[in-house]
Amino acid sequence: AIASTRMGTWDYNPLTDELELSERTREIFNFPDDEKNDMMKLYDTIIEKDRAHVISSIQYALMLVSEGNLDLEFSIKDKGLSKEKILKLNGKTFFDEKGNAYRFVGTVLDITEQKRFSEELEPRIELRTQELKVANEELMKINSKLEKSNKELESFTYIASHDLQEPLRKILFFSDILQKNNSTLNGMESYFNKISVGPRRTSDLVT
Repeated sequence: AIASTRMGTWDYNPLTDELELSERTREIFNFPDDEKNDMMKLYDTIIEKDRAHVISSIQYALMLVSEGNLDLEFSIKDKGLSKEKILKLNGKTFFDEKGNAYRFVGTVLDITEQKRFSEELEPRIELRTQELKVANEELMKINSKLEKSNKELESFTYIASHDLQEPLRKILFFSDILQKNNSTLNGMESYFNKISVGPRRTSDLVT
């Protein structure tokens, strides 16, 4: 895992102030291979706004009350490349029976590129989210208009059906009266039958 992620490791002895750094850790901090390192030299690489927080967090991790856990993100100034790097530091302190820290080990990872990519991506995500919000609001307006149109259409259909039914009923009513009164038909029964069939079909359609 350490090799595949290009993660560095470190091993610190709080009793002797000895600090051992892996090759990758030296590369991250731009420390020469033949140079002896200590915590103060490491602290000097941290940018000013992060330095106090990192020092206090490490000192707290060396206390038993902290349970020895450390998880930090901070920036350093790479003097060799004259640029800043963003690092993620994880550590674990080991204590003796008396609660004294005797070993502090951990990993360090250069997350500069991931952070920069995230910072570049964030405005795009925010813009896309805003665009989706506007589109959703427009869709809601369209749905509201469609609901209103459907209600108006239902109302129109009801009124039209009611208005059409009334004259059809009258036609059927008077047609039935004439058909029952055979003396008035004078051989025109077939015509009155046709008059009755048409309104009934229309009535079925508008019901």
